[in-house]
Amino acid sequence: MVECATASYDMTAAMEALAKLAASGSPHLLAFAKLAMEFCRDCQTACAKHAHKHPVCKDCLDACARTIAACRRLAG
Repeated sequence: MVECATASYDMTAAMEALAKLAASGSPHLLAFAKLAMEFCRDCQTACAKHAHKHPVCKDCLDACARTIAACRRLAG
């Protein structure tokens, strides 16, 4: 589960940065949204290994899917 913990930690840091960039109206928001999707994909890959056993991993997997969809809409 080390991979899962590491990926979710990194994803959380990226999502916090994304939220701050969105709140400030940063001109770099779109570029960062594209990068943020990569953090979510990594997290999804790690969580998928445990999602059938651990509800928190399933919740994280689902949240990453929603975030990727939102970033796609934002970044085009």
